Amino acid sequence: MKRILFGTVVSIIALGFLFSKLDLGEFTQIQERWEPIYLIPFCISSAWGLLLFSWRWHLLMGKQIQFRYALFASFIGVGANMFLPARGGDIFRLYFCKKESELQYPTLVTALFIEKVLDFSFIFSAGLCALMFLGIKDESSNSFFIVSSLIIVGIFVGLVAIRFLNDKIISVLAWAAGLLGKKEWFLNKLAHYIRELGEFLVLKKFILPAVLTAFTWLIGYALSYGVLLKLVGIPMSYAGIVFIMFAGAVGVMVPSAPSGAGVFHASVTSSFVLMGRKASEGLFYATTVHLAQFILQSVFAIILYIYWIFDRRKRGLGKAEFSLKESEVIETES
Repeated sequence: MKRILFGTVVSIIALGFLFSKLDLGEFTQIQERWEPIYLIPFCISSAWGLLLFSWRWHLLMGKQIQFRYALFASFIGVGANMFLPARGGDIFRLYFCKKESELQYPTLVTALFIEKVLDFSFIFSAGLCALMFLGIKDESSNSFFIVSSLIIVGIFVGLVAIRFLNDKIISVLAWAAGLLGKKEWFLNKLAHYIRELGEFLVLKKFILPAVLTAFTWLIGYALSYGVLLKLVGIPMSYAGIVFIMFAGAVGVMVPSAPSGAGVFHASVTSSFVLMGRKASEGLFYATTVHLAQFILQSVFAIILYIYWIFDRRKRGLGKAEFSLKESEVIETES
């Protein structure tokens, strides 16, 4: 409950700061450029991006669940993140896959952890490349370049170390945890994630999910971001789209209200300002993206969740009653 309240406060502060700095009268001029016809390709491109996302999720679970149910879990989980607090949609995705396979929570949590590592690594790399390609040069961009470069180098050095020094890293971390009286907790709760990540970082296991990660962002999510730019009549290069996408992804990493309200808007607006565009344009676009994704992904989630409930009844299976308390079960079992 405290995390939800804290996230809500962060979102309210972010939105308040944005609106206090903007001339909202400019919104009227931007609204006149709307082209509603682009809502159709937006729906198609969003479904395409989620299809790629689902395929990767299917592979990360070792194909131990039918692709059909990996697809349902992904669509419902991403949609649920739009209105459930504390990334509740990700918790639902694990719960769904547990119900539809023989997989145990530790394996599912590991797959989710690897997914986040892949996304985090790729979007930071893509954001840095976009910044370089756009040629943005000022004090804030230089700081961003340095920090991002250090993060990317740290990620790749960490992954290489986990791959080749797995046992040594676990031993060192267990020793450090022992100094805090948490050695048994570390060995029981965290060590297997590091071990399984090391086992995953083999070329034949890693290459296809990594390629799918790139495709998901660059020809999946970027496509829908670009279509929404057409919707609001804002011209933007592909590098600019990738940079905006990066900013939005970083924004939702900050604790906030469900769906990243506030922090997403602030991050996207900041990316527009860095590119020399109007802040009002950035906020209007961020609001459009947020609202469009919220409505579409929520509709996907509700329709597929209802279908899943009836499908389980048809197969003679028991009720599937999800609660955010499932996170407590996941934590206990993993």
